[in-house]
Amino acid sequence: MTQGKNSQHIWKVLFFLYVLFLIFGVMIKFTGDFSALYNRVHLIEHNRQMGVWNMNLTLFDSILRYWNKIGRLYQFICLVGNVIAFVPLGYLLPRVFRRCRSLPVIFSYCFVIILGIETFQLVSMLGYFDVDDILLNMTGSLLGYALFWLQGVLLGLRGWVAACRVKSAVGAVLK
Repeated sequence: MTQGKNSQHIWKVLFFLYVLFLIFGVMIKFTGDFSALYNRVHLIEHNRQMGVWNMNLTLFDSILRYWNKIGRLYQFICLVGNVIAFVPLGYLLPRVFRRCRSLPVIFSYCFVIILGIETFQLVSMLGYFDVDDILLNMTGSLLGYALFWLQGVLLGLRGWVAACRVKSAVGAVLK
């Protein structure tokens, strides 16, 4: 196996491990305790019976609530964690899949994946559908894509940047 193919194989393995993290760490929030999963579903089911659904459809509602209590570790983790957890998605997708190297494509793929995660949490009652999570997760994904693109620029990989098909002021300056 050549070094290029070996490197690509490593990126695919990292992507697969990251997908497992998204499934078990983000979607399901599995900590190893099945009773905690059961209790979470039971609580959300009880809330639904009381007319309270497991969703927030008001933009910035959760963010402002957490921001006002930023001194607490949990709130900090919720805000920053929702961004950081998705940086690898924006970086690894174009690294592993060449067709994901343009900004519109990476934006679309990340949005669909994140919307799928939030919808799964709503339907399965394993979490909460939150538009603020979508905003924060997309921010992380786009930061990851920016790191991918910037890496190509800094390493002088013209083909890499051209493959990204980014038409921006930065791209124009580099030509």
